[in-house]
Amino acid sequence: MSTATRIYEIRNTDRSPEGVITGYHAALSRRAIGFGVLAFVMVGIDHQNEESSRHFQEAVCAIPEVVMFHGISGPEDFLLVVVARDLDA
Repeated sequence: MSTATRIYEIRNTDRSPEGVITGYHAALSRRAIGFGVLAFVMVGIDHQNEESSRHFQEAVCAIPEVVMFHGISGPEDFLLVVVARDLDA
């Protein structure tokens, strides 16, 4: 059975209420595409306000190795998920 046929069947058998399932995605193996390291990095910024948070977010989102970015509460302000080819990268 082809991938397209399977997707068609899944979507046609999906009987969940509107808005419960918001989409389908492909899960990539980071190791298969050359990223052997996954790191969770917690970051605190000196002055957290809307402007400084926005500037920080823009800078971090420009880094291709950052694959997720979350604002968090607690002693740190942000949690970044970062990938790299190896520890020396």
